[in-house]
Amino acid sequence: MPRPSLGLSIRARLVLGMVLLVSVGLAVANVSGIVLIQSYLFDRVDNQVGTIARNDDGNPPPGGPPNLCANPRDPQGLRSDFVLLVLDADGNVACSLGPDLGGSAPAFDGADLAGTNERTTLPSVDGDNRWRVQARYDKNTDQTVVLAVSLADADATVSRLTWLSLLISGLVLMFTAAAAWVIARIGLQPLERIEETAKRIAAGDLTERVPTYRQRTEVGRLAHALNGMLAQIERAFSASTESEATLRRFVSDASHELRTPVAAIRGHAEMWRTGISHDLDTIMSRIESESLRMGDLVDDMLLLARLDQSRPLEQEPVDLLSLATDAVIDGQALQPDRTVTLDANPGANPPVVIGDQARLRQVLANLLTNALAHTPATSPIDVAVRACDRHVEVSVRDAGPGMPPEVMSKVFDRFYRVDPARTRAHGGTGLGLAIVKSLTEAHGGTVTCTSTVATGSTFVIALPLAPGPP
Repeated sequence: MPRPSLGLSIRARLVLGMVLLVSVGLAVANVSGIVLIQSYLFDRVDNQVGTIARNDDGNPPPGGPPNLCANPRDPQGLRSDFVLLVLDADGNVACSLGPDLGGSAPAFDGADLAGTNERTTLPSVDGDNRWRVQARYDKNTDQTVVLAVSLADADATVSRLTWLSLLISGLVLMFTAAAAWVIARIGLQPLERIEETAKRIAAGDLTERVPTYRQRTEVGRLAHALNGMLAQIERAFSASTESEATLRRFVSDASHELRTPVAAIRGHAEMWRTGISHDLDTIMSRIESESLRMGDLVDDMLLLARLDQSRPLEQEPVDLLSLATDAVIDGQALQPDRTVTLDANPGANPPVVIGDQARLRQVLANLLTNALAHTPATSPIDVAVRACDRHVEVSVRDAGPGMPPEVMSKVFDRFYRVDPARTRAHGGTGLGLAIVKSLTEAHGGTVTCTSTVATGSTFVIALPLAPGPP
């Protein structure tokens, strides 16, 4: 389950987190310091209270409490913030030493302190100050000496320290927040650049890439991953655009090519229906011829569609020399007066590849048919098979005329014809070489064409040699 968002930016979260951490640290440090100072001051007051009624040697004065009451002019070094009282057994004040403090005097109940050795903290009568009180009980006289020292100085010191700590802490937090904001802004600049790049990409520029940083950093790894993802998206989008354009062109060309035989069939049917022609045999022959041509075109388009979908082909050993021999024999049967030769140079390895025998036979047949259809009947054709270390090459070479450079760049395009009128007269669909290219690439091979107008054209297919023994 996703966590609820606070609606804060990363920069604000970083600043807030840093301020909170510093606040906690300052609070712990200040509270600890104030507590320690307060404890120290209270210990000093307790030490002072404990030594009020003692001589320099640390022993009680002679005679106990009566001796204290007998010397009212000698308060034994008491200042205005010290009070000494002597209580009888009932808690009544027998005598007191020290100034008259009025409302600042400690407010205590003598009955509660009489006969005890208690040490406590009491408020003043007016509630503005506090006193540290120590009671000492004398068994000999059944009286209690109450010693009180004002905590006004200690409380004032602690109060000033508290306000000073708050002031300094506030200044430190303000400085921390400002510094954290600047540091966060500098640290998040790479993300801002990535954001700007993402906006440009969203606007349609898929060639944009986010700035690169050291891959040891988190931002560097993020930028590297984003650039990899953007490259894949660009390739996929380009492939999709190219595929869509190819599909549109294919549908348009197919519609154009199918329109001709359909129109011919319709025309012959209209001639028979309207009585323009009564030669039924001729009309049916033409309808059958155009139907066969349209069927061949549909078969070729279906084959290319299957190849575009990367459907699997048969995988079995195929001897290309045997296929080339069959193609040469078929070519000689089609044009007995033409010279069609086979040059076999298998080398140390037999020219065996792994693939679909029927489709590879179609590749060689299309290449030979293309040469027979586009060259004069007196032009010889040479088919060569050569096995190399890692691949098998099959070439089909004619003696011309060849193709100019602007034609060679389009020779493997679908429905492309060098001479549309002559090719249509020979029944071609304009898909033969496109099928050669698609089938060769589906088998992991390549097909190339070299041609000059004077010397002719040479088509070469290269397929990976089958591993292991034949």
